[in-house]
Amino acid sequence: MKAILAAAVLLAANSINAQYLLHDLPNNFTGTSVIPYGCLTVVPTALDAPPALPFADERITVIDPAGSGVLRIRAWRIGCHEPNASAIAVNFLLESGSDAIPYPRVRLVTPDLQRHSAGLFHFARTGFYLPEGASYSTMIDQGLATVVEGVTLVVDTDEAAISKVGYNGELVLELDWPSSQFLELQMPAYDEDRDLPQFVAPVFNGRYTGHWIVEGLPRQGMALQVAELPPDRNFLFLTLYTYLDGAPVWVVGNADFAIGASAVVVNLWLLDGGEFFTTQLFGYAREDVVQERLGTITLRPRHCNVIEAEIDFGESGMGVVSRRFERLVRIAGYDCDQTR
Repeated sequence: MKAILAAAVLLAANSINAQYLLHDLPNNFTGTSVIPYGCLTVVPTALDAPPALPFADERITVIDPAGSGVLRIRAWRIGCHEPNASAIAVNFLLESGSDAIPYPRVRLVTPDLQRHSAGLFHFARTGFYLPEGASYSTMIDQGLATVVEGVTLVVDTDEAAISKVGYNGELVLELDWPSSQFLELQMPAYDEDRDLPQFVAPVFNGRYTGHWIVEGLPRQGMALQVAELPPDRNFLFLTLYTYLDGAPVWVVGNADFAIGASAVVVNLWLLDGGEFFTTQLFGYAREDVVQERLGTITLRPRHCNVIEAEIDFGESGMGVVSRRFERLVRIAGYDCDQTR
C-alpha cells in the first residue's frame, strides 16, 4: 500500500511540474529577449545622453488626470558588440509640468503594418511578469541624481513578439498614453557604422562566466567563473583543461580586475603534489601542492560569446599563442546572448 501511495504522489507531482511554462522557471531558463543580455554595460540613464542628431526629436504636451506637462522625446539605437544587434533607446525629458505624468505604452510597427507589443525598461527586461516595464508608471524618476538629460529607457520585448531581425530593421515606434494621446517615431534599420555601442570595446563582467572552447583543439577548453564580493570587488577564477605529454592536465589562475576593464591579465600555474579525488580526507596538506608558474593569459572580450586570448608561456618554454575562445553552452537562468 505504501508503494502505491508513493507512486500516486510522484505521478501527481510530475503532473503539476508538467504544467509549468519555461518562463515560470527563471532560475532554469533565461527569457529570449530581442536584445542580447550582454549588450548594455551601464544603465543608459546614467551614461547615454541623447545624440546630437537622434532619429526622432519631438515635443508633446501630455494631459492626464494625474498631471500634465511638456515632454521632449528623442529616440535612437545603441549598438551591441554582438553581431547584427542593437537596443532601441527613448529619452523622456520632462521640460515642465508634473512628474505624475505616466510613461506611455509602446508598440513596434514593422513595414508589413503588424503591431508588436514591447515594454520600456531602465536597463533590460526585468521579469517575465512585467512585459510593459515602466509603461504607465509615473515619471518620478525624472528627478534622480543619476539622470543624464532626462530618463533614457530601452524598448525591449520577448523574441516571440517580434523577431530579432524585425526589431533591428526599419520600424515605427508607437507611443500612446492612457489619455489616448498618441505619437509615432520613425526608426531606421540598425547600422553598425552609425549606431555605436556604449563602449568602444566590450567590458569584462559576470556574463562571461561559463565554459569556452577553441575550434581545432578537441576535448579541451577553459572554464571561467566571475565572482563578486561586496561592495564593489569582482575577481576571476580560470581553469584551462588541456594535455601535457599526452596526459590530461589543468592549469589555474585567478585575478581581481577593475570594474569596466576591457582586458584581464591572469597569472597561470601548473599544480603538482596532490592526490586523486577518492583519496582519504586530510590525506595530504595544502602545502604539499606545489605551484609552478607557466606565464600569463590576457583575456579580451569581443562580445558575449567570443573571447580573444593572448597566451604567453614563453618563460616556461611552452610557447606564445593567440586563441579565439567561443562559448560552449548557454548558462541556465543567466544567459548572455540568445543566439547560442
